Amino acid sequence: MRVSFTFDINDLYDVVVRSSRRTLRRPWDGVLAQLWSLLVAIPAMAWLVYGFSHDGAYPLVIAGAGLTGGLAQWYTAQSRRTRVFEHLEYTSGGVGPFRCEVELIADGIVTRQFDEEMRRPWSTVQDVRETAVGVEVDFGRRGLLVIRPNAFAHASEREEFVRYVAEKSGRPGRAGKSAERPI
Repeated sequence: MRVSFTFDINDLYDVVVRSSRRTLRRPWDGVLAQLWSLLVAIPAMAWLVYGFSHDGAYPLVIAGAGLTGGLAQWYTAQSRRTRVFEHLEYTSGGVGPFRCEVELIADGIVTRQFDEEMRRPWSTVQDVRETAVGVEVDFGRRGLLVIRPNAFAHASEREEFVRYVAEKSGRPGRAGKSAERPI
């Protein structure tokens, strides 16, 4: 079975984000950062209220530091996204559209894109699932293959694809939304 589809740099970014969320060593890091922010913010707010009630200059200093910290976090997030987009544009040779071909053969899955061919044996497939963004074939730490909906002419073709990958890899295919957080 062979399918092909087009994608652009936004689709690439989506795959990078999905893949990085799957491979985080400690997915609770974001929660810990938020808790740390609360632990710092609560005493700072108390100091701010105390300073206002005692006519001190401390509230202005703290407010300025808080504003600067918030702007720095926002800028860091925006610049990280921009750097990822710039890297993807550089490595892929543009912003798209690009073409990807996925072929299921007896030995595994073959993908062709960016004038390269990658062969992966069935034993490397960790999971296959249907999501809102297409069919995801998860290779664990080896990567994530997202086959966009425009690769399939009909829903039955997509279901047959998932069933075939699940059967060959020995992994149960799943329909419905991915267990990951939405992008």
